[in-house]
Amino acid sequence: MRCMFEVAQTEGYRALFKGLIPTLVGVLPSRGIYFCAYHEGQNFFQRFFPDGHSAVFMLAAGCGSVTASTLTNPIWYVKTQLQLDARPCSSPMTVVNVVRSTWRDYGFRGFYRGISASYVGSLETAINFVVYENAKGALLLWGQRRKQSAPSSMAVDRMETDVQQFRGTQGGSKLNTTSDMFLCMCASAFSKIIAITAAYPHEVARTRMRERGNKYRSFVSTLRTVFLEEGWQGLYRGLGTHYIRQVPNSCVMIGTYEGVIYLLHSWNLVSPRE
Repeated sequence: MRCMFEVAQTEGYRALFKGLIPTLVGVLPSRGIYFCAYHEGQNFFQRFFPDGHSAVFMLAAGCGSVTASTLTNPIWYVKTQLQLDARPCSSPMTVVNVVRSTWRDYGFRGFYRGISASYVGSLETAINFVVYENAKGALLLWGQRRKQSAPSSMAVDRMETDVQQFRGTQGGSKLNTTSDMFLCMCASAFSKIIAITAAYPHEVARTRMRERGNKYRSFVSTLRTVFLEEGWQGLYRGLGTHYIRQVPNSCVMIGTYEGVIYLLHSWNLVSPRE
């Protein structure tokens, strides 16, 4: 809150929305690319592992994250530059200014500053989806058991008591009703908090590497510099704000993803194998 008030006082209230346009432009293609790669990755890696194996979700999530980061990093680089600009809103830096100055000073490679930290950040995505799929399976199993009013046959009971049957999206949606989306959102909140906590230092490194200048050059050296100058606290600066921004976003995103898959299969718009 103190940072928000300081920014508003020194740069104006409009400064709190710096980088909004690149965010709006980048969020849809980024999420679309990610979930497309994640879904197809599940289908691909499932050939090499048993059904519902955690390695499937870890590898698929990693591939999705790397693909999305590679294709959309220039957008997030521009967004970060706009947010780091401390000039008053009466003379703000624009998207065109950022693109021109970056191309002039660094060339095409300049738009990929911080990409190594984004690749390391794929670990956060992998942790997130491994935890999420397991939490989702447990919650959906709990929800199905709670709704049961009578004992089922042995075969059906075996299927319903296996958490792995509710993981992933291979073979169709694992949701039985639209209310199951709420359970998926709860699982998403739990997994996102764990993943952010485990991998947050890469966010600090990525932001520092996108700053202009030569102080922060490589991912490892950036982490070392921050740790030596600021200690462990420096590696977790902004963690609370990141929770507030990312956890609700993840809940909505996952709920929408699972809900769309559920509706597509309920309306027979796609085959169960997709």
